[in-house]
Amino acid sequence: MIVGFIGLGTMGSNAARNVRRAGFEMVVHDIRPEAVERQMEPGVTAGSSPADVLARADVVVTMVFGPKEVEQVVRGPSGFLSSNCKGKYWVDMTTSSPRLMRALAAEVEAQGGHAVDAPVTGSVDAAIRGDMPMFVGGEDTSIEHVRPVIEAMGQLRKVGRYGNGYVAKLVNNQLWKIHAAAIRGSGRTHARADTIASVGATRLARIQRARWRRACLISVVTGRISVRSASDAGLRRSACRAA
Repeated sequence: MIVGFIGLGTMGSNAARNVRRAGFEMVVHDIRPEAVERQMEPGVTAGSSPADVLARADVVVTMVFGPKEVEQVVRGPSGFLSSNCKGKYWVDMTTSSPRLMRALAAEVEAQGGHAVDAPVTGSVDAAIRGDMPMFVGGEDTSIEHVRPVIEAMGQLRKVGRYGNGYVAKLVNNQLWKIHAAAIRGSGRTHARADTIASVGATRLARIQRARWRRACLISVVTGRISVRSASDAGLRRSACRAA
């Protein structure tokens, strides 16, 4: 199996190295020639465009900056859709819009390709070690086909149908921000304990809201992502819109 890799930033470059360490021959591409050059070693060749990578690989992994960039990889003049997608497997690890990505996957699949979403969480250290948690969505047969590639980069966590991985990643990001805000608020509260009395009900209400938000839970049940919160209906609505 030949693996293509598009997007060789801080996370992507390390993920690509782990794919190579697992023994896969590779074709790599990035808009920055120096990023491609740093990946060069026996068994790795450079692709001139996303279409060229797709033509030369069996499985192509993308890990680019965001929705605009991944759309260019697929729909651009030298993107996947300008090539032959039949029988090809596409694994996208970008943090992106579930709606856009489902549309892009449908276009690839209409040409005979197979799409799997696998957004990641974790630090650069996790990318280096090859144990990034990955929220993986798609058809079971497609996931199993690309499992060796995914497991070379991180921990596979199945979340149901294609697109659910993006939803899980966005909810994960939201919860991280909530926890960060709660911790920051708690720190300020302890540092200024002597002013609590004068702040009164307003400050106490803010602290309570932060604590309520920390009670948010993510559950992945029969392929569906749901967000439950006793007090933050807005977070639930935003997650549903993302899906």
